[in-house]
Amino acid sequence: MIRHIVMFTFRENAPGPERTEAILTMEDLLRTQRYGLSTWLGRDAGLAPGNASIAIMIDFPDPQAFLDFQASNEHLETIRRIRPVIATRSAIQSATQDY
Repeated sequence: MIRHIVMFTFRENAPGPERTEAILTMEDLLRTQRYGLSTWLGRDAGLAPGNASIAIMIDFPDPQAFLDFQASNEHLETIRRIRPVIATRSAIQSATQDY
């Protein structure tokens, strides 16, 4: 299994409606993607300064499913749509048998 985790931080000057639209776009991708087994999106609770704004997680059955997702039109379109409001992105793909 491959667990893909991505954290995003919004640009400080990104307007609230554009941030909301980015979140809705990410939620739509997670809901409609067909490569992963399970998905999750979390918004920062604001309890500590310096945290990312949003984190997403997708569990894939194998590395090829992750690579297929990464190259999918839906994923690439999501990136295109959210890029204007994102300041930073950090990701990890973790291979494991136990989740």
